[in-house]
Amino acid sequence: MNGISRRIRKLEERLGPPGETAFTRRLRERLAARRWRVAEARAREELGPPETGPCLRPGAGGFSKQ
Repeated sequence: MNGISRRIRKLEERLGPPGETAFTRRLRERLAARRWRVAEARAREELGPPETGPCLRPGAGGFSKQ
């Protein structure tokens, strides 16, 4: 039973989600701050509702190669 547990733990370590790095932590903090600033600007009516633009995914419209 110990061998199976060890193998499972090794697989989880290898295939599991990567640990948080300083870069991802800063990125997450920056995105949260940006969302907060946008919400505050909308509350002060300095910023309108989000605009919908063209779809930019390849093959889903204007950028397909033919």
